Amino acid sequence: MGNNLMGCGGSSTVSDTPSKLDKKFSWIKKDYNSLDEVSQALKAKGLKSVNPILGFCFTQSKGTGRSLHYIGDDPNDYEKVVSIIGRTLTAICGDNFVHCFGFGDATTLNTHVFTFYEDKKPCHGFEEVVDRYRQIARQMRLAETKSFVRIVEMATCMASKKCDQHHILVIIADGPVTRSSDTEHGKLSDEEQETVDAISKASKYPLSIILVGVGEKDANMMKGLESKIPRCSFDNFQYVNYTDIISCVPECRRDIEFTLATTKKLPNQVIAIGKLASTSSTNNQPIEMEWDSIAPPLPVNEIPNHPV
Repeated sequence: MGNNLMGCGGSSTVSDTPSKLDKKFSWIKKDYNSLDEVSQALKAKGLKSVNPILGFCFTQSKGTGRSLHYIGDDPNDYEKVVSIIGRTLTAICGDNFVHCFGFGDATTLNTHVFTFYEDKKPCHGFEEVVDRYRQIARQMRLAETKSFVRIVEMATCMASKKCDQHHILVIIADGPVTRSSDTEHGKLSDEEQETVDAISKASKYPLSIILVGVGEKDANMMKGLESKIPRCSFDNFQYVNYTDIISCVPECRRDIEFTLATTKKLPNQVIAIGKLASTSSTNNQPIEMEWDSIAPPLPVNEIPNHPV
């Protein structure tokens, strides 16, 4: 981000529409042969340093036979996504600290997020993220209702306190926001509306939000909801279906194609955030939330109690 300071809390919008930005600053190519090449391309397009934030959804998987959070000898989809994203972002991760949160489990439900460590310290590098996730997932009690509001609010709060830095929130989830069967066609459920509002408010801050869908194919997950997010400041949200991507390309190209799909909006978002810095009125008051993150819901031991 350099010296581009975000006007925290400003309400001005960028003059260029997302479609114009796409045409002016598009960078995706088809001839990248490694994740390192993608990282270098991101750096060349202005993504010099980022603060990564990861959110793990611990709601129950539907129709998959066993939990997507099952920890075995082979990595599950959550672990694979973290590893791929980590190999891409490590080169532009600044101090290599990664703030990690879980949500949607039987303890936090839709009211809080929990940190990966009791003292709220971040993980040092993405390998530690995977190790800590495996410890936690082995003994996590999963829940039913899914909402992304709290994790978006937490990331927005963090971005509001460091408005001179670009933050990237990656949410990994196995399904869409909860939508009750009695929700009218064309209407949003309460959870959906709250999620839309949270993402919209987040666009006033230097925060990119990437939702990665894992598990069974679900091409419609979040797509309808994504179209209902008002662009109050800039196009800050992207949905990527990991399962669909890896099922459609040769194994040797899976990591690269997933990375390209996940990061394709970031160059435009860097430009948009820079424009916001020059057009927004400065208000450096950080967001103060009425709630806070909690410690991991269950004691995390070196020897797991049981797999979920």
